[in-house]
Amino acid sequence: MALLDAETPPPQTAEYIPRLGRLASIPDPRNRAYRMAAALEDWQTKPLPQGKHWPLMAPIRDQGQTSSCVGHGAVAFLESTPIPQRKLPFTPYDLYRDIQKVDEWPGEEPSYFGTSVHAALRVLRDRGYCAEYRWAETPDEALRWLAFKSPLLIGVDWHQGMFTADAQGFIHATGRVRGGHCVLVSGMSMRRSAVRLTNSWSSSWGQGGRAWLSFTDFERLLQAGGEIAAPTETKAPRL
Repeated sequence: MALLDAETPPPQTAEYIPRLGRLASIPDPRNRAYRMAAALEDWQTKPLPQGKHWPLMAPIRDQGQTSSCVGHGAVAFLESTPIPQRKLPFTPYDLYRDIQKVDEWPGEEPSYFGTSVHAALRVLRDRGYCAEYRWAETPDEALRWLAFKSPLLIGVDWHQGMFTADAQGFIHATGRVRGGHCVLVSGMSMRRSAVRLTNSWSSSWGQGGRAWLSFTDFERLLQAGGEIAAPTETKAPRL
């Protein structure tokens, strides 16, 4: 899956929403050989906790009016627990440009805008930040990984109702699809029946840069071809 053909939605209030991409294809079928379920072991039988929060050990970032959400999402993953990287030798923009060089499409900006989560994980693996990466095919796999292993990196359709959080901090997969977007899934709440998203649209978006997405919408986005993935054995490489 890739984020392509950038589309900038019209202004919302006095600010412009960052540029999005368009989801171009379904996930690579080869990812099925690297299911999260196969690496969950006995966690599959453990009851899910009532909540989980993976702290971000860095400020919420702002991608501005760029298509660098995959670079920002990947950096947010590296800067979050369980193994936070505190001094990365690259910026989200640097990483985004390098990801574009190895993704599924020839050329780079301005030939097209955005890139894929799959390509981002390839770059993290090649740089020594993870040993491999795993993919979710069901919401249950994703939630169990999130509860017991690490945050998740997702690339999904971004609907009109997802631009602005409501009074309870929820965004909703309603309205037409305006493009594709990558964010970090940093937690979950059984009481709210929702996952917690950490975005890259500054701390002024949502609840301090974060929002809730219902399990129902989470499943809907996965079934629509969303990428839900996580690097495993994340580590700090020797520089």
